[in-house]
Amino acid sequence: MKNLLYVFSAFSNINLYKNKDSEGLKYVLCFLPLVGAFSGFVIGLWCYFGAEMGFGPYLRGSGGAVIAAVILGNRHFGAVTDIWDKLKYICILIYVVVLWRVFSCENMRYVYFACSVFTISRVMMILLLNGSSNIAEGIYKLCYENGNRVVLALVTVVWLMMSVSFAEMMSLPCFFGAFIIISVITFLFHSKVLKEKGITDSDLNLYIVLCEFAVFTEIILISMIKP
Repeated sequence: MKNLLYVFSAFSNINLYKNKDSEGLKYVLCFLPLVGAFSGFVIGLWCYFGAEMGFGPYLRGSGGAVIAAVILGNRHFGAVTDIWDKLKYICILIYVVVLWRVFSCENMRYVYFACSVFTISRVMMILLLNGSSNIAEGIYKLCYENGNRVVLALVTVVWLMMSVSFAEMMSLPCFFGAFIIISVITFLFHSKVLKEKGITDSDLNLYIVLCEFAVFTEIILISMIKP
């Protein structure tokens, strides 16, 4: 239970665990995709009931963007500003607009697919972390080194299978596009790790945000071509 409470406190704005020390907590990263799953579930629930109650798509999209900001907020926006610090507010604005637009899609299958991306991006980040031989000091390193790696590998595979299966059912074109996009981003980050011989917390947070941003943009484009 402490692992679950810790992961929400450390990787979201939901502060459930006062002690920020992960020592003795072996399964923190096993629960990390749950932060994405919870975020996607709440947003999906809002969009579903919003559609049932006759809310317009842009109102649903606004609510979805606000929910994402409230749950994931600081960590996400901090990673966004890392892209171009001098234009950090513009970067955040662009990211929020993309969130708003993707959750404004008329076809709810695109919305539900977008909700699954929060989980998939975190699962892929764990796989990237597993493939890194040198992790810089930070919260991810502490959680990874203190954790049970065998259990983490098994749980990550289960998370990957569940999230990918759901995404594939929602939209096959989006799924193939997301597969290509995330594969390219993963390759680029893995090359960076090999080149610089290490990966930082900022790199991993940025990886999550870039995967989400790129796939959300792809969903928007596909929804415009095939409503």
